[in-house]
This record gives sequence, C-alpha cells and structure tokens, in this order.
Amino acid sequence: MKGSQQYTLTKKFRSTSGEYLRGRIVDPTGAFNVYAGHYQPEALVALSNLTKPCFVAVVGKTNAIDLMRKPRSYLSDLKPS
Repeated sequence: MKGSQQYTLTKKFRSTSGEYLRGRIVDPTGAFNVYAGHYQPEALVALSNLTKPCFVAVVGKTNAIDLMRKPRSYLSDLKPS
C-alpha cells in the first residue's frame, strides 16, 4: 500500500507497580513507546489484550524529552486510545 505506514507493536512491559503498561511500537522510520494506565482505562484494556507482534494504530499526544537541555524539556505523554 503506497503511502501508508505500518506500525507494529513489538514488545509489552508491565510496570513493577503494575499500575501501567508500556508498549514498544516500530515503523520504518524508528520506534517509540506508548503508555496506558489508570487514567486511560480503555487504552489499558486494549493494550493488555494485544498479542505481539501485531499491527496497531495509535491516537494521542506526543512526549518529547530533550535530555541535553538543562532543565529538561518535557511535552505531554503519548497515550493509546
């Protein structure tokens, strides 16, 4: 399919506290993480029910962290929905 991107969930991690899940999503340009917790109950259920690897679509806000800048610069989190 020319012009379309394929995003693949390759890994899932549960936090040590069990309060949230983190998913690793890759595409041809790189990789990023998505998080879902008690503030996103529907996304948490959806992410927990996915079997990896699988193709996914994510709608949310990005989180960019500039580790070289002091003080660190943060934007809002990416949340699957």
